[in-house]
Amino acid sequence: MIKRNHFFFQKSGRVYHNPDSKWAYDPKKQKRAKIRHSPKPVSFGHIISDTVERVTDGIKNYFFSAIDIKSKLALTLNYKKLNSRNMKDFYKRFESVYPGEIKIWQSDNGSENLGDFDEQLKKDEILHLFSYPRCPKINSYIERYNRTVQEEFIDNHLDTINDQVLFNRQLADYLIFYNTKRVHKSLGNKTPIDRGYCRKCV
Repeated sequence: MIKRNHFFFQKSGRVYHNPDSKWAYDPKKQKRAKIRHSPKPVSFGHIISDTVERVTDGIKNYFFSAIDIKSKLALTLNYKKLNSRNMKDFYKRFESVYPGEIKIWQSDNGSENLGDFDEQLKKDEILHLFSYPRCPKINSYIERYNRTVQEEFIDNHLDTINDQVLFNRQLADYLIFYNTKRVHKSLGNKTPIDRGYCRKCV
């Protein structure tokens, strides 16, 4: 209030943080739609994504993951770079294997979730929700999935993680197991496939 109404004697020279200068105003910047609580959807199509960085022998690997909250259908892919272009590619691949209609895509505020990826969601008319910083409970579903992938697959395949072709083949086998054979307590000890998920369920 003091600065806005100039209730002080301004020193001569450069003026710092003048609220009337509008130096930080960006006409292209749009307000992000944010989610305050962990979602509890009653229908399919609410997707949560996250990216985990893993450093092995000085080499970085980024694991892009997404899960449907209702069906627990999930996908994880390994990339060497963290950017919105790879996130867009991951989204396209998830969309190609997802058997229903994506209605909402929820993510954190990382740079990979902006740019090309965010523009693609707008083009596809998919609502993009952002979680608040330092609020992991909002993304609890994907956080739990990340832990499962870490403990059940990544930690047991560090010997092949630098062989991208072999590692990705093994990861694909694990994802088939996760989605078609591994039972989920939250699904009544059924798999996402056993849950009877299909396009007609959306």
